[in-house]
Amino acid sequence: MNRQIIIGKEGNQPFAICDPKVSRRHAFLNVDDNGNMQLVDNQSTNGTFIYSGSGFVRLYANQPYRVSADSMIQLGPDTRFHVRRLLSGHNGATRESGGGNTVSPPRQDPPKVKKIDVSGLRAVSDNYNTKKMELESKTGMINGLRSCTILVSMLAAGASGIISNKFNDSDNGQMISIALTVGIAALLIGVLLTVVNRYNRKLIQMRNDNEHDYAVRYCCPECGLSFRGKIYENILSERKCPRCKSEYYEKSDKD
Repeated sequence: MNRQIIIGKEGNQPFAICDPKVSRRHAFLNVDDNGNMQLVDNQSTNGTFIYSGSGFVRLYANQPYRVSADSMIQLGPDTRFHVRRLLSGHNGATRESGGGNTVSPPRQDPPKVKKIDVSGLRAVSDNYNTKKMELESKTGMINGLRSCTILVSMLAAGASGIISNKFNDSDNGQMISIALTVGIAALLIGVLLTVVNRYNRKLIQMRNDNEHDYAVRYCCPECGLSFRGKIYENILSERKCPRCKSEYYEKSDKD
């Protein structure tokens, strides 16, 4: 029997969503008899996204997109989780029997709090910060190389004075010195700017990749809540996820 899971602040997904940027009925997950699943954005204000391997892609409203249990979805700018969380413990909405009587789903005990090792987040945070500092250092070096164009111009001016003194008895000598100085300066500045701009484009790509990897990986392993900008030690000291309430620990301090 086909079923539909309503995702949102007033949805019937098996966990609460309290994000103010998520709509009341933000999206639908349709599951058919064969287990095939399709995600549909319900004209949400802040959008529904699917992780494509290189980034999150926004879905067009009211169009179904095929997903799997391992697909990561994002509601609005902050709420992330895998599709499998929508399926775990979901018992569907209240339905009617053949005689028309309402049948409530069987009562279940509240799920036990899940304990999660988050030591991997430390490596993600450390790697991000290390790369960020390295890239900032290289960016400073690039800015320093740009300032070298001024130094090249000053050296060219000095060379012009020396050559002018050597050929001060003839107008041709003056013209040769000026042309030679301008040519050398233009050549050096052109080579320097070409190298600097090429390396700067590479740095920009590396910085974007570092930010993207940090945004995708630095989140709750259970519900996908983003911890971007949060210090790892603060995450660990809180001991649990503010959204899914999973308890956090590091392997080194687990009993």
